[in-house]
Amino acid sequence: MNSTILKSAISHGEIKTFGDSMFPLLRDGDVVSIKKTIYSQIKVNDIVCFRQKNNLVTHRVVYKTATYIIAKGDNNPFSDGKVRPDKILGRVNAIKRDGQSLNIDDFYLFQSSIYFGEIKRIVGILSKEKNDIVLLKGLPLHLYLEKKHPRRIYADCDILVAKKDASRAKKVLVNEGYKLLDFSLSKEHRKLKEKIVEESYGKEVDGLPVIFDIHYEAAFMMTQLGSLNFLYPQKLLDSFTSHLLDDKRMVTIEKEEFPLLSLEDQIVYLFLHLFHHNFRGGYRYDILVRILDLKYEKNKLIKLIREYQLTNFVYAGLILLQEYYPSKKYKEILDRLSVSQTVKQYVEKKVLPIKIFDDEERVGGGVNRFLLLFYLSPEPFIFRFMTFFNSQVIYSIWWVLSNKIRKITVQHFPFSRGLLQSKS
Repeated sequence: MNSTILKSAISHGEIKTFGDSMFPLLRDGDVVSIKKTIYSQIKVNDIVCFRQKNNLVTHRVVYKTATYIIAKGDNNPFSDGKVRPDKILGRVNAIKRDGQSLNIDDFYLFQSSIYFGEIKRIVGILSKEKNDIVLLKGLPLHLYLEKKHPRRIYADCDILVAKKDASRAKKVLVNEGYKLLDFSLSKEHRKLKEKIVEESYGKEVDGLPVIFDIHYEAAFMMTQLGSLNFLYPQKLLDSFTSHLLDDKRMVTIEKEEFPLLSLEDQIVYLFLHLFHHNFRGGYRYDILVRILDLKYEKNKLIKLIREYQLTNFVYAGLILLQEYYPSKKYKEILDRLSVSQTVKQYVEKKVLPIKIFDDEERVGGGVNRFLLLFYLSPEPFIFRFMTFFNSQVIYSIWWVLSNKIRKITVQHFPFSRGLLQSKS
């Protein structure tokens, strides 16, 4: 954009957006209203407009320090890097689309109200039918902590269901119009699974997607691979799952009762969830920062981590949390976690450099998660190698390698595209 057009856009306080980097909040061709805002008033989750080289960019603030912000498009895999205050034009407060103006906060309230209404309804039915459940995370946790609706879109809600109630819980969702979503690598991969640890059900409500992730165990490893007993004992995982269900508490959220994890369990699970996503996602850190500010029993927390051999996973997450959100509170927990020198070196070399605000493509993310699990596993190093005899692991390695070969072949030999597709 040249300087004349730029000055005109700033003076009128409106800018036309291009592309789908902020979809579904912003669409190609939307006009956003920009309100000039001093840097101290800009907050995480604000949508801001800023200069980047010769362009104007409208993205979400995902991190803020005294001297810069990091912004990222909701639909972009990578963040924009550091943005200094002098580059920021202002904060977006409204969207104009098809001749109508929409306040951004009103959109968030509309989306979260519909979503919360569905969560309340489904949880109510599950509870009424005596299903043993607990909410692991999601919109209800946000509302409980913040006492107000979020300023971002919540995409799913995680519910842990006791295995004995699995079939009844599925029936409830199907009866309510939800459809099972299939994220398997392939039909062959789906057949190889010896157990299902998580299923997703979704449908549209008033034009908005609503998804429930139903967990049958406290899944934090490789949900696509089923059992990985040589990396983390199934016996411990079953015990941890039972503990989360038994230790839940009932809390009131907008005059309704919901089963949530205890504070100590919640902290541990959020660290495991962070690990499950390869320690990426700024908003995952934000909620950990918020919940670690509450009053919880540190001795109970440390005992829980040690009892279920989760020290390495929590330690790695805490190191990153301390790097981006330094606090004496986190150092106190770190000092009480006993990890080997090997794990410390691995975390420093492989975990600390992770760009926590950037996403990963599915295949690469899966490979990285397996490596993280392999090296942070509490099991003896030699014992871990038995994992490579697991049929699902063997198939997944073959699937990844064959797809990489296919991609390279198509890139270098375009004429082979039709042949490869006909064989797939």
